[in-house]
Amino acid sequence: MATPTIAVAPLPPSTGPAPQPPDTRRTRKARRRAAERSARTLASPMALRGRKGRTIYWTVFTVLLIAFVIGFLFPLYWMITGAMKSTPELLTTPPTVVPHVWHPSNFASAWSQMDLAQYIGNTAIQAGGAWLLQIVFLTMAAYALSKLR
Repeated sequence: MATPTIAVAPLPPSTGPAPQPPDTRRTRKARRRAAERSARTLASPMALRGRKGRTIYWTVFTVLLIAFVIGFLFPLYWMITGAMKSTPELLTTPPTVVPHVWHPSNFASAWSQMDLAQYIGNTAIQAGGAWLLQIVFLTMAAYALSKLR
């Protein structure tokens, strides 16, 4: 017995994407208004359009950025300069912002007096062991979870 054949009509050639309506001034305004409504900002887009609004926005932004940079970097500066001061200078009131005499040898004496090499070695062993255990157990967990589908 012969098998029936089904004739399939070929698809018409693709003409590309659907034609877009012409980009008119009205459609550009509508798209901009829709984007402004969906934008979530601290200052409204209308306020940022004017020169005064942009000036106020960037001034406040710059002042806050500088305040945060100082707030985060000053403690690091204080630790480094504190490590470079001599003991009497470190205990003076009011404290000095810049050391009168820099003592980089404080790092070498702290390293030898406090046996920091031992502590750093212990930390490396503990962190390496935790890392290795996480790799082993999380790999097994990932395998088990992948088979649950």
